[in-house]
Amino acid sequence: MDSERMSELKALVQLNHELLGCYDQAIEHIDVPAVRDLLRSFRNDHEQHVRALCEWIGQQGVQAPRPARDLMGLLMTGFTAVRSMTGTEGALKSLRRRERVACRRYGEAAGQDWPIEVRGILETHCQDEQRHLKCVEQALAERAWEAWAMR
Repeated sequence: MDSERMSELKALVQLNHELLGCYDQAIEHIDVPAVRDLLRSFRNDHEQHVRALCEWIGQQGVQAPRPARDLMGLLMTGFTAVRSMTGTEGALKSLRRRERVACRRYGEAAGQDWPIEVRGILETHCQDEQRHLKCVEQALAERAWEAWAMR
């Protein structure tokens, strides 16, 4: 596999590391247990994405990237932290923006020609991101946290 392709996979690992930080910030500021639980499950998906991609990268004899926050990651996490301080709606709006980026990036990657093993990983991750985005958008549209808080 050429270095450009490997860099693309490493960039997806980095994106997931950044998303983990965003989810941590959002979860910390949400006081509705059902919303927190949903976001924790999405966070777990991102952890799994990191593991799966790093494992495949390592199997190719390449050093998998270590968790690190670059400037974009710091900005993403900081923006999510600030938005999350406004409550559940702000946290979900910030995560919607992040998940849109993840959907776009995974969609672009999944649409390329990859070895079958990594193609399956990318397609599964792309489906996860689409599910995350759909759930967050639905929760925002229905203001679901208000109903969930009543339970």
